[in-house]
Amino acid sequence: MIEKIINSNIYNNKTLLKSLKFVSENSPVFTAGASLAFASVVRPVSTLLAPKTDKEDKKLSCVKSISSAITGFLFMSLVSAPFSKAVKNIDNNPKEFLTKETINNLSNGLDNVTGSKSYQFITQLFKLGLGFLLAYPKALTNNALIPAVMNKLSNKKDEKPSFKGKLENVIAGTINNEKVQNFANKMKDTNYTTHLIALGDVFSTLAFSVMTSKNKKLDKHQKQVLNYNAAISTALCLLGGYGIDKALDKPMTKFIENLKNANKNSPDLAKYTEGSKIVKTSLIFGVVYYCLIPLISTFLSSKIASKTNETSPLNKNNL
Repeated sequence: MIEKIINSNIYNNKTLLKSLKFVSENSPVFTAGASLAFASVVRPVSTLLAPKTDKEDKKLSCVKSISSAITGFLFMSLVSAPFSKAVKNIDNNPKEFLTKETINNLSNGLDNVTGSKSYQFITQLFKLGLGFLLAYPKALTNNALIPAVMNKLSNKKDEKPSFKGKLENVIAGTINNEKVQNFANKMKDTNYTTHLIALGDVFSTLAFSVMTSKNKKLDKHQKQVLNYNAAISTALCLLGGYGIDKALDKPMTKFIENLKNANKNSPDLAKYTEGSKIVKTSLIFGVVYYCLIPLISTFLSSKIASKTNETSPLNKNNL
């Protein structure tokens, strides 16, 4: 009896439900914000605790982590806002933007198309998929920040990108595409939230590595440390993140079932469940990437770079 009361209070908690709805509607901002929180505090601490690692290499890894998270959050916040707003407008009035054929094809038997997994898959492609589009500009900005910070805390401000035009029509046009609908119907039951976040990390790592290799303000050793660190971190994150995510499938399924039972009459139920999945994936990858991996990646990247390039000039000055 007590357990039922506690569970009921949790699943009907207004703060929790509002938070889950916010995450669903603003998934890029949430994932970037979670990364910023982890990268600003947790990862630097983990990096500094890495054993038998050069102090300058630790400092370099900390600067990369923080600058990457800050640029990611700034870009995501600025760029995702119009996309999230446009999708929300379609959510509120799908009949105004979507054809009858689209609504019938994506509804999956539901009265409201916005509650279907197929529709959610397509709209999350627009929101979480921004990570692919922003990989290059984030890497470009991050590479400008790293040498500046390493050369005694010089700051650079990012330009604010702007988007004009009716995004609702662009997004609705994509949703109305029959091939996109067929693809969404095939993918709706997959773990697409995890896949999109993971692929975004891979694209960001590739873009960062390319830009770092071309950065004339970093010496060879620094480039190697940063690139090895990014590659090792991403590889370990994917392995660990997917493993933990899979292990938590059952408790997550139970949580969502209880959430649905407690809020079965809510018009925002689909957003609560979608937000829950995004929170789960973001926190898992955050803990793995920013807490567990830095100890390993910082140590390995420093050792590999030292073996392939002797010792950096910065390190020689500190001997």
